[in-house]
Amino acid sequence: MSNGFKNVVINTRERAVSLDINRLQKFMGRDLTDYFRFMFDAVTQHDLEGGGTSVLGAAVTNPLRGIILNGLTPKPEIGGVNVTIDAGIALLVDPESPLNSDDGPYKFVSSAGVSAPGTLTLTPNASGSTRIDIIECQRVQNDPATKEVDNRDIYDVATGLFNATTVDKAYRDGLTFRIRTGTPGGGFAGVGTVSGWLPMTVCRVPNGTVSWDTVDLWDVRPLASDLEFLSGAAINLLAERCDHVVRRMERFVESVEALLASERRSRRPAQRATPAAARRKPGV
Repeated sequence: MSNGFKNVVINTRERAVSLDINRLQKFMGRDLTDYFRFMFDAVTQHDLEGGGTSVLGAAVTNPLRGIILNGLTPKPEIGGVNVTIDAGIALLVDPESPLNSDDGPYKFVSSAGVSAPGTLTLTPNASGSTRIDIIECQRVQNDPATKEVDNRDIYDVATGLFNATTVDKAYRDGLTFRIRTGTPGGGFAGVGTVSGWLPMTVCRVPNGTVSWDTVDLWDVRPLASDLEFLSGAAINLLAERCDHVVRRMERFVESVEALLASERRSRRPAQRATPAAARRKPGV
């Protein structure tokens, strides 16, 4: 029975091919990331007819387009130069080139972050001017740090035998992180953004900085929690408040109408009494 997802058809007595199994995994990942893509990446723009058109990211942009579900928080070391980054999950518009037709442009990336001292460090500033730095991340396809290997029997075409061979068995995409230093005195324009990289933190590094203690940091991660998702309780509360405002407006309008009616009555000129002879038509 179909569940709505794309599936590989394995026919009766069909010779098994490893490509079918690999494609099946891609189908499952594509369906999942497409779900997230329309949830988080779709932007509705109103067209001239007043309808809605969903706009989806489909290419690598400057800066990289994406959303962080949670985590991936840079944490500077107090009194030192190191920075660690929490584990987290990101959804990024980062298609391969050329694009695999079984895959999609939206990528699910789970990262362990950075925990080892010395991996990410602040560059001291003795330039005489304030410098702007950026902590940012980029997707690593088939991250070597996540690779798993195992021993399998691999068929040797020349000998017709299976030989025990160590092969790659599992991997996943990951993230690489860096601190990109800007031009002293150049402001944000001195560092800017870079295609394929997602800014996470903007750092203001004053002259004389030797540790994170004197650096101002702005968290610029595009968090899913920053998006406008209303719960059922929030929608009900909003509806109640709207009804309250409507009722107040109705009472205000009624008061204004009553006041205007009163003003019209007070300004109406008094009707003068007219003699009967003046009201009689000529010739009567």
